[in-house]
Formats: sequence, structure tokens, C-alpha cells
Amino acid sequence: MLDAAEAVTTSGPERRRVRPAHWAMLGGAILTMVILALTSFILLQVRERSLETARDEIRRFDFLLAEQTARALQGVDLVLDNIATELQAEGIDTPEAFVREKSTYAAHLALAGKIAGVPQLDALSLVSDDGRVINFSRYYPVPSISVVDRDYFQALRQVQSTPRSFVSMRVSNRGTGTETIYLARRISGPDGRFVGLLLGAIQLEYFSSLYESIRSNNALAISLWRDDGQMLVRSPPPPPENTEATRIPPALLGSIRRGIPTLFTTPHGYGEPRMVATMIPIGYPVVVSVTLAESAALVGWRQDAFTIGTAGIGSAILICVLTWLLVRQFGAYEAMRAAMIAREDAVLGREAAEAQLRQSQKMEAVGQLTAGLAHDFNNLLTSIIVNLDALRPTGGESRTLQMVRQASERAANLTRQLLAFSRQQILQPQALALDEVLRSMRDLLASSVGSRITLELRLAEDLWPAYADPVQVENMVLNLSINARDAMPDGGRLLIETFNVPAGSPALVSGPADLADGDYVCLAVRDTGQGMPAEVVARAFDPFFTTKPQGKGTGLGLSQVYGVARQSGGGVVIDSAPGAGTSVLVFLPRSKAIIPVTNDSANGAGAAIDTAGRFILVVDDDALVGETVTGVLETLGCRYQLLSDAASAIRRIASGPAPDAMLIDFAMPGMNGADAASEIRKYLPDLPIIFMTGFADPAPLDGERFILTKPFRAPQLARMLSDALAFAPAAE
Repeated sequence: MLDAAEAVTTSGPERRRVRPAHWAMLGGAILTMVILALTSFILLQVRERSLETARDEIRRFDFLLAEQTARALQGVDLVLDNIATELQAEGIDTPEAFVREKSTYAAHLALAGKIAGVPQLDALSLVSDDGRVINFSRYYPVPSISVVDRDYFQALRQVQSTPRSFVSMRVSNRGTGTETIYLARRISGPDGRFVGLLLGAIQLEYFSSLYESIRSNNALAISLWRDDGQMLVRSPPPPPENTEATRIPPALLGSIRRGIPTLFTTPHGYGEPRMVATMIPIGYPVVVSVTLAESAALVGWRQDAFTIGTAGIGSAILICVLTWLLVRQFGAYEAMRAAMIAREDAVLGREAAEAQLRQSQKMEAVGQLTAGLAHDFNNLLTSIIVNLDALRPTGGESRTLQMVRQASERAANLTRQLLAFSRQQILQPQALALDEVLRSMRDLLASSVGSRITLELRLAEDLWPAYADPVQVENMVLNLSINARDAMPDGGRLLIETFNVPAGSPALVSGPADLADGDYVCLAVRDTGQGMPAEVVARAFDPFFTTKPQGKGTGLGLSQVYGVARQSGGGVVIDSAPGAGTSVLVFLPRSKAIIPVTNDSANGAGAAIDTAGRFILVVDDDALVGETVTGVLETLGCRYQLLSDAASAIRRIASGPAPDAMLIDFAMPGMNGADAASEIRKYLPDLPIIFMTGFADPAPLDGERFILTKPFRAPQLARMLSDALAFAPAAE
């Protein structure tokens, strides 16, 4: 059998190699995709060839139609040339002579005779210089008709030199009512004076019939346009509601006016993509276009596509079936190997779970041990610090008492750090003068970083109060300063500065993420040390992550800084680069409250508090703490009763008489202080309750007004007791 080492080896890269079944499936999938891709490529190529063939056909067809249209227009032009030559030979070169000589019946007969043999020419007209029709080939005499408003009259009257012919807009003939276009020719005198017009009328029905007779494919559409984009004729006619089909797309007019044959695909005016070929008959400002729907051009391709697609898909299905059969051959082998892997996974998973459980239990045990030690130390330190206050002589403390007090305060800070590690502390945020905290720490910071590092405080004037726990802020500054010291082994400069950050400031835009809108106070700790690369900055706040040598750091410093800042409603950001030093910016919310006077400064607060004769119930399982607290109460002139557990306190409250206030320890065997207070308030809902705690889950004490954090001093106890008694409702 395999031992544990062999099992681990077998479950490494070897067990994750690609299996034969995987190779078979991969090969089958690749071959299937190749066949389908090749089929698609062939279909696209055949489709493109079909479209290109259709494009060539409509291009050639359009060329023939353009020639046919040009011949029809040239036939009318020859008649107009003949009349213009006769006018010149007769010497008619003034408007008066033109009207006098050409408004006669003889001129009418001459016009009627010139139409014979020109089927596309519907009628000939002569127009005077004032726009009156003076003769007409269809009948005589001519009724009073004016063409002053027609486009050909407006255009030819204004210019002396014109193209060979002017093609008019599509108009309704005022004599017959038919749809007509005119080829107009200007008659000018020797001096260029406007004499009149020659008009050759062509019924558009002629072109409609012509185009319909040669349109071999019902999918084709043939159109005749003016070069300004107006449609003259279309076969078959467009639907009446389709106004887009009666104009050339504006984007094509430029090419058309330059005489460039154009082939394009557009859904313009047709409701589906169509191939369009355009050509301009030489010498005439018109455009002949032939269009064919792409769907019609692809009829043959669809038949070929069905055959090709069927062959390709059939081949792909066959490949899939063969691949499936091949994979089944590996099924037994894979099943056996899967069972072996599952067994190995179960072993590895159990080992990983056991290792994780051991680590979790170890960390939980360390946390509980740390919290328990800190709790016991807090009880001891409470007794020490309170009794130091009692030993203080009237004239001031001796050097020995001062040293003992300093040692006890340092021990209290140590317990707070232990509780921060075990997450058993309660933060007490308040309005805080951050600049005063930093000034009071200058000597401590200078001694902590050493003489080789220059310490500079740059404190803002009119700094806003910050909302934070003062003890945690001190720990934060100390941690950041020690980190900076370690980053400057050869000495350097440590700058600690503060400044206000108003809401909407650019500093907030580049600051910590997820900050709520509002004003902040920033504490910046900057060093000129080694700096950190980006990957280290990204993990700097991770618990237990450190780049220091083994035994030189726990990796908790920056994570505690981050946690306290976030818990206070702020955040932290690091700006660092190798060789450029490090700046740690801590953003704390601005406090709108007035900064209170600390309890520590009220050394003689107990003497002035009116607590004499008040009855106080004290509940604490630690006899030393209980005796210490009752000793302070005794100096305040209070009456008291000391109990050692919550159950006794509840029975005492239930039996009466009611105390004026109660001091209760949070962490006690059996029932904790919060649960006991909940029961007691059923009897005395307005009883002021002060919770004494060195650590606690903050949730049970949410909403409580009076929390006295261990270790505390006698003046702090006296002040909070006074506040609690003052807060209690007056007795009726």
C-alpha cells in the first residue's frame, strides 16, 4: 500500500495530467470545429461569388440601359438641333421676330411634321421670352399657357451659355395631364439676348414601357433619375407610401454628379438590402440605375448552401459519434482512476481540515488566554491604581509613587494591546484634540525612535476635534512611529503632521475607499526610509503579515491601526515606493462635540461630589476589586453593599430596598453584567447602572450610558457615579 508521502506525491501534478479521454474529447472537439469552420468558410466564399456575379450582371445591364436611354434623348436632341438651325437660317434673332414668325399656322404644321418617326417625342413647343407658349405641335391655335414657373424657363433665361440640353423636373403636362419631362433648348440672339425656348416633351410612359419590356427578372428594378436626386421613372413603380424610394441617397449624389459609375448595397427605400448600379448617359444630366435584392441574387446560393451545409454538419455529427465511442472506451479506466483520486482527495481534505481546525483552536486558545490574562491584570491594576490615588499625600507624590504610577499605567496600556489582539476591547470614541495628544507623546516618541532619527511635529492651527478613542490613537501613533524607525536603520527623518480635510476635498478622492461623506481630520506619519513595493503595500493591512525578520514583528501593528480607524468611522491609506519612503495617512471623522475635560485631570473630583448618604450596590466576583471600589465609596461618604455574583444582586433588588445606583462587573461566572442588568431593570427600570469592564463583546453593552473601563482611577469612579446619580430621575 502507499504510505502518506507516496499518496501526496501521487496526488500532485501527476494526478492532474490530461487523461486519454480528455485528449479524445479535445481532438474530437477541435476536428468538429475545423469541419464546421471550413464549411462556414466555403459557404461564405460561395455566397460572395454569387453576389459578385450578380453585381457584374447588373453593372453590364445598367450600361446597356444607359446607352438605350442616351439614344432616346439624342433622338429628341436631333429634332431640336434641326429647328434651331432653321431659326438661324431664317435670321430670327429677336424676341419680336420669334413671336411674329413662329406663332403662325404654318409653323404649327412644321412642328407637327418633325415629330413623325421619333416615337419618344410626344410634342414640340415654342416659348417666347416672357414665358408664353406661342406654338404647339399637337393643336392650333395654342391656348393661353405660361411656363414662367417651370424650372427649365427659370434656368435657361438667366444664363447665356448652357449645356446641349436641359432636362426638366418631372411635371404634369398642362395640356394633356400626363407625366412628362422636357428637353429644353435656349434660343439666343447674336448678342446673347434671350429670344425664347424650344421644348421637346417626352412622356415618361415611354421609358416605363421601355424598361418594363427589357426587365427580364422580376427581382430587378430600373430607375431613371435627375442628377439632383429626383426620381423620374421606376419600373416597377415604388409603393405610394414609400417616399424614400423616390430620391437617391444624398451620400451618392457627389459621385453621381462627377460622372463616376457606382455600385453599392443599401436598404434605402426598398425595405431590404439591394445591390444598386448607377450610370450617367454621356452628355445628359440624368442617372440610370438598376437594383437587385440580395435575396434574389442568393437564390442559387441557398440551394448550394443546403448541400454544403448538410455535408459539413453530417461530417461533424459523425466525428462526434466516433469521439463518444472512443471516450466510452476510456470510461472504465477513468472511473477507476476517479475512485482513486476521490479517495486521495478525501484523505487530503481531512488532513487540511484537521490542520485548519488545529490552527483555529490554537488561535482561539491564544485569544482566550490573552483575554483572560488581560482581564485578571485589569482587576489587579484597578486595585493598584485606585489605591495609589488613596496613598497620594497632600503635598504631592514622592518619586517612588510616581514611578509606581507610571509602571501601572504602562501595564494598563499593555493590557489594552492584549485585548486589541484578542478583539475583546470596547472602544470609547470621544471628541479628541489630536494635536494635544501628539504634543503629550513627543518625549515618548523621541525615546522610541532613537537619537539617529529626527522627529518633527507639524500640527495644523485650528485643527478640528477628531472622533476617536484617545488610548487607541496613542497606540496607533506609537505603532506607526516604531514601524518608521525600523524602516530607517541608518537614521532619517520622521514627520508627524495633522491637517483638516473638508468634505469634497481632493485628498478624500485619492484617500481610503468607502469613506462616508463629511469632514475628516488627517494624521499623517511620514518617514524617509526604505519604502515598500506595490505588492507589499497591497498586503500591509493583512493580519500577521510582516516583512521584518523573524522575532522582530508580529504583523499586528498596521492591522490594528486599520481596524481602529475603520471602527471609528475613518480609514487608512499608504503611499510608498522603494527608496522613496513611506507615508501613512489616517483619516478620522470630525467631531461636532466640544472636547471634554478628562477624568484624569480632576484629581480632587471626589471631594466636591455630593454623594454622601447615597446607597450603592456593588457587584464584582473579584474580592480585591470589590474591596477597592467600596473603599472609594467609603471616602465619598456613600453607603454600600458588596455582592459577588449576579444572582445575589437580582435577589437583593427583588427584595428591596432599592439602591440609588449600582456598580456591576461585566465579566462574571454564570450570568454576565449585561444579562443581570436586563433582569434588574424589570424591577427598577430607572436604576442608574455603571458597568465595570476590562473586556467585553461590545454588542451587549450597546446603548448603555455608563461604562467604566478597567483599570480606572478613583476620580474617574467618583465622576461617573456623580453623573449616573445626576442622570437618574428624581424621586417622587
